[in-house]
Formats: sequence, structure tokens, C-alpha cells
Amino acid sequence: MYRIDTDGAAFDQIAALPVDGLSAYAQALDVLKLVPWNGIPYNSEKPDGAMRTLMFGDGRGKVTYLILDDQLRVDVLKVMWFD
Repeated sequence: MYRIDTDGAAFDQIAALPVDGLSAYAQALDVLKLVPWNGIPYNSEKPDGAMRTLMFGDGRGKVTYLILDDQLRVDVLKVMWFD
């Protein structure tokens, strides 16, 4: 299981999520802890790259993150919510 670390800037983005967005984000974190490589590559030209995105909340949210396999860690870099 991967450990989740959250970048300082992402804390404000998470705090701004609506209630239903927070619930959906919590579910996304569960996915990242178990299978972070299931996310979409951030850069399509580097499909094996460790920087990824995962949509959540029925496509209304997106989390951008970096996988550090050697540390079993996922760093959450950015969280977005689309109204």
C-alpha cells in the first residue's frame, strides 16, 4: 500500500472542494493508495511517467500526483473541481 503525501498548495485546493467533492476525493485517495499506476499519464508522450492524473467525482474532479515507487509514496500535487 502506498502512503499519500499532500503538497502544501494542494491543501488549499482540497479545502475549497464542495462536500460531495470531499467525499469523492476521499474515494480517489483510496484508489491512489492501492493502484496509483491506474491513473492517466500527465504527459501523453511519456506513458510510463510517474506523474499521473486521476479523475474523480464522476469526472468533476481531477487530482495530479507523482508516484515514488521506491518509497511506496504518492505525492498529491494539485486538486481541481469543475462545476
